[in-house]
Amino acid sequence: MRKEAKEIIYIVLDFLESFARTSRENMNLICVNKTALEDVKKELFSLLEQTEKTKSYKRVDKKTELIGTLPSVLINKNKFPTNESIVKLAEKSLNLKIPNWQKKSRNEIIGILIAKIAEKDISELDLFIKAWQEFVEQKEIKKEHAREDFVDLWLKFFEHYKKPFSKSLSQVTTE
Repeated sequence: MRKEAKEIIYIVLDFLESFARTSRENMNLICVNKTALEDVKKELFSLLEQTEKTKSYKRVDKKTELIGTLPSVLINKNKFPTNESIVKLAEKSLNLKIPNWQKKSRNEIIGILIAKIAEKDISELDLFIKAWQEFVEQKEIKKEHAREDFVDLWLKFFEHYKKPFSKSLSQVTTE
């Protein structure tokens, strides 16, 4: 639910509450049934709470989805021909270091990367997840750059994707 919608709901609730305090049954003005008002408030607060839980669940679900799908992409030697290309993705896109990766097998590197992703907070992964989903969905990119290295193509896309985010973040920190 949008922030604006929540604010309006709270304003309406405040208005009804103040209206209920001033209404009287013996007057010809609007009379507010206080029991009904309390029931409506409980339902609205419950609805708002469920919306927040659902939103949080969806974000965690996206992390789980990433953990479930990323290994099958990383194991694809057409997209990630070397272990170094997997490490490059981890370091430049996810800010994750894989120590001594040169001495590890491909499967170990993927396992370590997935375990580190699982340990990260969802808020640290949001940008990557959004960009990754958009990248995977863009078929035009694949056709236009079929000869380019998949990892380099992804990193170019990711850098371009991060720019608006970096600008808005720097604007927030300087204000």
